[in-house]
Amino acid sequence: MRAYKRGTADWTHPRERDAREHTRGVLFMDWADEWMDKWGRFKPKSAREPLAPATLRRKRLLLHRVKQVFGMRALEEISVADVNRWLDTCGLDATPKREAYIMLRAIMRCAVQPPDGRPALLDRSPCMAPIPRRVLSDKSLMVEVSAADAARIKSFMPAYTAVSVNVLLAFGLRIGELCALRVDDFGLFPF
Repeated sequence: MRAYKRGTADWTHPRERDAREHTRGVLFMDWADEWMDKWGRFKPKSAREPLAPATLRRKRLLLHRVKQVFGMRALEEISVADVNRWLDTCGLDATPKREAYIMLRAIMRCAVQPPDGRPALLDRSPCMAPIPRRVLSDKSLMVEVSAADAARIKSFMPAYTAVSVNVLLAFGLRIGELCALRVDDFGLFPF
C-alpha cells in the first residue's frame, strides 16, 4: 500500500496479492506435469479427446527433455535469455526441437493464463522467440521410379511378391500400408 501511495507500484487487491504469493516458487517440473495431465494429453481444440498412444509417448519424451533443462527451476526464474540459450544449444534435430519448443510455449502460456481460472503463475511468458521453421522432408529429394526401375526392382524379388511393386506404384502406398492390405480391401468385380 505504501509503494502505491508513493507512486512506485500499482495497486492490487489483497486477495490477488495473497494468491500471487501462494503461486511463487512453483517449480517448472511440477507445473509441466500438471499441464500434461490436465491439458497436454488431449488433442488441441477438441472436446477432451485423448491423443493416440504413440503421439502421447512422443510428447512425454519431449516433455522429459524440456524438464531436464528447466525442471528444478521456479517458473518465474526462467528468463527469455534462458529459453533462447536452450533453443540455440539443445542439440535436438530440427523437428523434435520445434515440437519441444511448441510444447514449452504451451506450458508457459498456460502459466500466464491458466485455463482452469486460477491466478496466473507468471506475468508473461519467457518464450518470445519465434517457433523454428518446419524442415522440409527428404521426400522432396526423391525421384520418380521409372518403368525400367520398377522392372529392375521386380527382377530381384520372388515371383509371388513382384506384383506388390505394381500395387505400390499404382496406388502410391507406403510399405506399411501395402503390408496391411487384406483380400477384403479389394473390390473385385466379375467381368
